[in-house]
Amino acid sequence: MLKAMLLHVMSCNVFYFEIHFLLINELLMALNILV
Repeated sequence: MLKAMLLHVMSCNVFYFEIHFLLINELLMALNILV
C-alpha cells in the first residue's frame, strides 16, 4: 500500500518535472530567437 503510494507520488513528480523542463526549454528557445 505505502509502496504503491510512493510510486504514484514519484511518477507524478517526474511528470511535473518533465512538463516544467519542456516549458523552460520553450522559453529559452523563444529568448534565443528574440536575441
